[in-house]
Amino acid sequence: MEQEYCIRQAVLEDRDRIADFFSREWKKSQTINDSRLFAYYYVYDNELNFVVAVRKDEIVGACGFIEASGRDVWISNLLVKKGESPTLVLQIIKFFEDKGLNFCGVGIERNTQGFYKILGYEIGELRHYYKLFDREEYKVATITEKQIYTNMSDQYRVISIDSEQMLFDRIDESVFSRHRPRKSYEYVMKRYFYFPYRHYQYKLWAIEISAGKVSTLFVTREQEVSTQDGIRKVLRIVDIIGSETELLGIGRFFEEQGRINGYEYIDCWCYGIDENIMKELGFIHNKANIIPDRLEPLEKNNEEIVFFNGNYHDFRAFRADGDRDRPNIWYHESLNEVAE
Repeated sequence: MEQEYCIRQAVLEDRDRIADFFSREWKKSQTINDSRLFAYYYVYDNELNFVVAVRKDEIVGACGFIEASGRDVWISNLLVKKGESPTLVLQIIKFFEDKGLNFCGVGIERNTQGFYKILGYEIGELRHYYKLFDREEYKVATITEKQIYTNMSDQYRVISIDSEQMLFDRIDESVFSRHRPRKSYEYVMKRYFYFPYRHYQYKLWAIEISAGKVSTLFVTREQEVSTQDGIRKVLRIVDIIGSETELLGIGRFFEEQGRINGYEYIDCWCYGIDENIMKELGFIHNKANIIPDRLEPLEKNNEEIVFFNGNYHDFRAFRADGDRDRPNIWYHESLNEVAE
């Protein structure tokens, strides 16, 4: 007989019960067990952005959602108790549909992909592009096929966006309207100016295609990596908002970033950007080399980041979408290195 569940949006008082549910049924989750990350991702205007399935007053399923803009959200941390009805996952997802939310997920677990396929959603992988700089040795990456491509184009000017006021003054709202899920001023401010761990410092850049006219906003994060031979640095492009074709006019910017800062490489996890744009810019997608994704601590293997796309046309996905780009809290705590 089909189990009967009450599926509802959680309230703030459910926070500890949700954490206990995940610890019992899966493992301790960084985004759920770390109070700062939990509040940052899931608490909005004194509401809790989690859906729970309750049976006889026990939480037996849960799924968080992270707001992008309007009714566009990323689903995060979908979990159902072992032994519950196999349709419960479908019922939870249907709850999002019934609320009229447009949703997707980045970094989904392999064991949930079948449910999204049943519902007819698109399943795919982000492509991992990287731009190598010419180094005698690579300590973060493992390079067996060294391919160095240079692009010195400087058709457009790159502007550093250093404050909220500058974001409003220099970025026209039309930049946010090109792709889905939609992003907004408020999303960008919260995501990149107010991330709770300060050692994850994001840098916002704008491409100015003519006097006062900006077409594209992109976000980078420099990361220091501990290797057996000391600290090495890489740069990660974690988000691109707006028109991607203008990237071809700022090749010199990336070349200079590598030269000035001594990066081994710049990488970019993304979906939806024309491969020819990335290639002409000097970024390649070559799995013969190992370009690690997990850098704290360094794990030398190639990863995959799987997404599902619920109902978006003109879909784009990047490493910083949802809760994917975040520090390894447990690792930093073990070294007493968490930045307050």
